[in-house]
Amino acid sequence: VPLPFTMPADAADGAQIEAAATSLGVPEEDRAAFAEFYGKKHEKSGGKLRESSLQRWREELADKPAEVQVRSFLKQHEAKVAEFVASFDVKREVFEQTMIFTSVYGATQGGKLSMADSLDRVVQDLRLAAEGKLRGECKLSFQPGTFDSGHMDIRMAAFP
Repeated sequence: VPLPFTMPADAADGAQIEAAATSLGVPEEDRAAFAEFYGKKHEKSGGKLRESSLQRWREELADKPAEVQVRSFLKQHEAKVAEFVASFDVKREVFEQTMIFTSVYGATQGGKLSMADSLDRVVQDLRLAAEGKLRGECKLSFQPGTFDSGHMDIRMAAFP
């Protein structure tokens, strides 16, 4: 089964992923998301992945969906996405990356945003930006890191 994404050269191979998915009873329709999940876990473990760390795959993917899940959701809502992108002259890549970020990290005080709520939030935010209603200076810099209290502060500010 070909994988829908590229993993680092030292990451697990497809046979290992398939064996783990079979062992854990992952349904066929969830295999691509599981493969992405497995690859991230494998990379994070430095190649010393234990099957026990995969046991909660369903819950972890429900909390932080795989990119392939978000892209599948976007395909299911293609008409809405295409209309918005065309109407507001937003680059498709910007829309998709914003949707992936919002689907993974988006939350409110009421809890995690569903993908449907994430889509609504992305449309609302990008519409306001396109209409020039978002003002202010925003200086960004990026570097590798791990999720910590600083990230939680940003998440809470972005998704009150």
